[in-house]
Amino acid sequence: MATITALFVPADATAEPELRELERSTTLDALQAAVGGYVEVVHLPGVKADMFINEEGKLCGKACNVRATTLAGMLYSGLGLGDYIAGDAVITGAPDEDGDATGLDPLQVHELTGALQQI
Repeated sequence: MATITALFVPADATAEPELRELERSTTLDALQAAVGGYVEVVHLPGVKADMFINEEGKLCGKACNVRATTLAGMLYSGLGLGDYIAGDAVITGAPDEDGDATGLDPLQVHELTGALQQI
C-alpha cells in the first residue's frame, strides 16, 4: 500500500515529535485520528508543507502546542499575534495537483526536525 511520510508534533512538550507513515488511501482518517477531530490546515510555504491541526482544538480546551505554534510562526506569516495552535499537529508535504496531501521528503524532514530541536 502507498504511504506518505508525516511528522507528528504532540502538544505534550515531554513527548518527542515522530515520523509516521500514513496510508495514502486513508490519509484524512489518519490525520483526524492524530489530531482528535476535524482538521484545519495551516500552510507552511517556507518549507512547502502543510500542518494539520484540530479545527476546534481551542473550543475543546486542548492544550497549547508550543512547538507547533512556534514553528507555524516561523514559517507562516498568517498566524496572528496572540494566536496559538491547540492540540496535536501533523505536518505533511504540500498538496498535489488533486489537492491530496503528499509525503515529506528527506530535506523537509531534516529542516522541520532541526527547527523543532531549536524550540
